[in-house]
Amino acid sequence: MQDESSGGVHRDPAHRFDRCDDGRPPVPADPVFPGLGNPGYEVESYDLDFVYRPEEPKVPVEAEAVITARSSAELQKFSLDAQKMHVKSVAVDGEDARFTLAKKKLQISPASSVAPNHVMRINVRYDVDPRSSGASGWVDTGKGFALAPQPDKAHTVFPCNDVPWDKADFTFRVSIPAAVMPLP
Repeated sequence: MQDESSGGVHRDPAHRFDRCDDGRPPVPADPVFPGLGNPGYEVESYDLDFVYRPEEPKVPVEAEAVITARSSAELQKFSLDAQKMHVKSVAVDGEDARFTLAKKKLQISPASSVAPNHVMRINVRYDVDPRSSGASGWVDTGKGFALAPQPDKAHTVFPCNDVPWDKADFTFRVSIPAAVMPLP
């Protein structure tokens, strides 16, 4: 069954409901990945830039995520799923936004509220260490890393709406030193 007020989230009466972090009424928790996702918007695209610096012992990957999303309600604040990263800055529609990162959520308070059905552009600059311990979408290969963020670890690689029902387009750019992967 589909509820139009939730931005197209499919509701199953058997699922339990969680409170939205944007102040809206409760929404269904994903039965497999509870605690992830935000129905206050739908992501249209992710534009991801990674700069890998293996010589940097503490922060080998600098990254920027540019997320284009359409709001399904007025948003005075909203969240992205994010974990195991050091967020340096967040901007919404080109304006600096306040943010906090706790547990698996990057809570964002834009400079002004986002109108319903508005296509917003969210820029998040962050650092991440692919070698960090614990469950993660980064796979240490000994000479670098690989990505394996599915089914529920994308939020350890980039800030996102990490739920299967929010499909989006992706662009990845990865810059690496030539010594790591010399061209033929």
